[in-house]
Parts: sequence; structure tokens; C-alpha cells
Amino acid sequence: QNLLSKDQLKPEFLCALCQAILVDPVECKACKYRFHHKCLEKFYSATGECPMQCAKPKFLSIKKEVEKKLLKMQFKCKNHLMGCSRVLQYLEVQDHDEDCPFEPIKCQAFKQCRNKCVRKDLAKHEAVCPYVNVPCIYCRKDVQRMSIIEHEQKECEGVHNCAKCGLTVRKDETKKQSHNCFTAMAGYLSNMLDSKDYIISMFKEEIQ
Repeated sequence: QNLLSKDQLKPEFLCALCQAILVDPVECKACKYRFHHKCLEKFYSATGECPMQCAKPKFLSIKKEVEKKLLKMQFKCKNHLMGCSRVLQYLEVQDHDEDCPFEPIKCQAFKQCRNKCVRKDLAKHEAVCPYVNVPCIYCRKDVQRMSIIEHEQKECEGVHNCAKCGLTVRKDETKKQSHNCFTAMAGYLSNMLDSKDYIISMFKEEIQ
């Protein structure tokens, strides 16, 4: 448990199923045991019974009653052993857990990468992780960082569509940074007009 003062930790604040501090608590009026709403919902949907096997269970929310008492307490972050020093009020815990900088996080390439890091270090890790996919600067295909040089030298077809004008950019244009959207579009439209004029002339010859 992450409660700062252990002497404040009473059974009435714990879920009878998972033994964690109550969140969105529900009480069975027959047996007086208390549960997380999610814990009880999961158990009841599977069995149709009170976890304590009461004859006539009746469940009521006691959220306001319990929160009033828990608001007086302070909690350590669940990641305090990883380095988080935050001291939290009861209602702050859930939001903090969702974005704690010291939360252990998997790399996006977790199926291969076995590196363990916390949220605050994830971006730095993924910027150098050899297993993470990165886009080839020539064809824009996603390739593992460790294979990107081999891809560029042996596999890359060297063309991609410009994100701005949508026209094809060749590998040599990418290397020289010589692609100009205005010039490329003008050339494209000119070719389109030439093709159109050619088709019209051919059509005229056919019908004459």
C-alpha cells in the first residue's frame, strides 16, 4: 500500500476482493463488506453472487462516505521506488498514475526491445532504439533503425510523393534537396496539357 501513515489503514478502506484502497466503492448491505465497483462488477457478472455468498445481496454506492474519510489521507505515488517523490491526495492519485513521469513504459518495439525505461525517458530511448521503425527519407517506407542504411543502399526504390504537392520526388532530388513544388506542379500541368492536346488532335484525325 502507498498510504503514508500505515496506522490510518483500516479494513473499511480496502476492497474485500483485491485488498487495494477503495476506488468508486460499493457496499453489500447484507454482509457489510466493501468492494471496488469494477472488482464487484467483474465477480458478479461471472457468478451472480456476492463474493461473500450472502443469501440476499444488495449493493449500494458508498463513494461519498468513503471519499470524505480518504480525503484526509496522503499517499505516495505507486512509482515511489522508481524515483517519484510526489505526495498525493486521494482524488489526485488516479490522474497522477495516468501520466506519472516514473511509470514503467514499454518501448513501441517492445516485442524485440527488452530495454526497461520510465515515461520521462521513453522519447529519448526511442530516438536511438535500433528496433524502432523510422521512415526512409527517400521512399518514406517505415524500416527498423538498425536496417535503414542497408534499405537505402539495396532495397529503396528512391521515390515518394511530396507531402505538399503530392507529386513524385526522386531519390536524387531528395539528396540535393532540389524538389520545388511550384516548378514540379508547373511541369506536371504542362505535360497534362500536352497530353490533352495530343489526344484531341488524334481524336480529330479519327473522325475526319
